[in-house]
Amino acid sequence: MTLGNRIKKLRKKFGYTQKQLSKIIDIDTPAISLWENDKTIPLKTSKLKLAACFDVSLSYLEFGVDGLKVDGRNFLCKFCNIGFQ
Repeated sequence: MTLGNRIKKLRKKFGYTQKQLSKIIDIDTPAISLWENDKTIPLKTSKLKLAACFDVSLSYLEFGVDGLKVDGRNFLCKFCNIGFQ
């Protein structure tokens, strides 16, 4: 499974549209589609935001293997100054 496949799978698991996810991690909506289709890869900061949003480790997001988790939604809320509903 590719990074793009994992992003798409996790986005759907959490019930987010690409537009919703782009707002949560503060990125342009078209970037999500490019990532999910393996046309481009997210920058490290975006990967950290994605890992936090989906409550997975960065190593899982990038390589599909478990590792230390980013501090989940609390990290994302502090990093992006947003809240979850």
